Amino acid sequence: MGYFPNCLLMADRFDICEKQARGLFHHSIADAFFRQVPGIDYREALRAMQMDINYAGNEDFRTQGLTSYPVHTLDLNCACHAGEQVARAIGEPRLAADFAVHVSNWKNVMAEDGLLPASIDYYEGSNRNYSFRILPDMQARMALFPSRQDFVAALDDYFGFGAQPVGQAGYTCEPAGEEQMRWGCSLARFEGINNEPDMDAPYNYAWAGRHDRICEIVRSAMVSVFGLDGAGALPGNDDSGALTSWFVWNALGIFPITGRDLFMIGSPTVRRACLKLAAGIFAISTAGCGIYVQRAFLNDTEIFRSYLAVCEVMQGGRLHLVMGEQPSDFGTRDLPD
Repeated sequence: MGYFPNCLLMADRFDICEKQARGLFHHSIADAFFRQVPGIDYREALRAMQMDINYAGNEDFRTQGLTSYPVHTLDLNCACHAGEQVARAIGEPRLAADFAVHVSNWKNVMAEDGLLPASIDYYEGSNRNYSFRILPDMQARMALFPSRQDFVAALDDYFGFGAQPVGQAGYTCEPAGEEQMRWGCSLARFEGINNEPDMDAPYNYAWAGRHDRICEIVRSAMVSVFGLDGAGALPGNDDSGALTSWFVWNALGIFPITGRDLFMIGSPTVRRACLKLAAGIFAISTAGCGIYVQRAFLNDTEIFRSYLAVCEVMQGGRLHLVMGEQPSDFGTRDLPD
């Protein structure tokens, strides 16, 4: 909770929101700014964002650099980064500096293994479900591991590469019932396609130059958990469109990182799609077969990066992806900041 209205305040119990995310509206303001949404006084919005960070319940974050619940430190850290970006862009350096003071607080809650502490009871997940959030400084994030390869190895372990295959809860025979659920939770693996805490986690690989892994995870999830068999096309509670929006963006082949000036290139399942935007049409097309991006062209110019700035999408244009059946060197250079 904080300065901004929160629907959970309408509940008759406080405990249901004790571990709910904080500072989400900051991302919405930054997203609106990057997309040039009209009719918003962004200076006034920034001051409201600052009031939210200065809310009494966030005092430990401001004064000690962390909160008792580690995930809230990440929440508020990312909220401050969203505010800093907008403040710098509209010429509010003092306000930007106020936000920037807290942008590295996430380091204060990471354990020696580069993850959040495992001893905490996390909301609808494990420490690993929250450890692979896209953070403001991903180079520093990877530096918590001995090497980039070790960061990739941690991600691979989290997503189950090299492990025995598993089935979707309720649609496999062994183990059954409550035992099945306990066993599944004990794996502490990626749950983003039935819950929100780690929905952006596959895109961590972009900062490590492993776009092939993004393609493999996204395509596997779209086929195995969104199919018409079993769960009726949805892998979990859609929560006002969270899961369906994940599917739509990844089917298109671009995925927005909220609160950031970033769209990540994924592995589209459609041959052609057109987004009708205020400034024109942004068209996405593919050629070839397979799940791996081989080459990418933005407005007929080849690019070697696996990401786009928001303005590159919002101004309209064309993204053409050549697909193939084997991993390529796409996304191995010109990595995102």
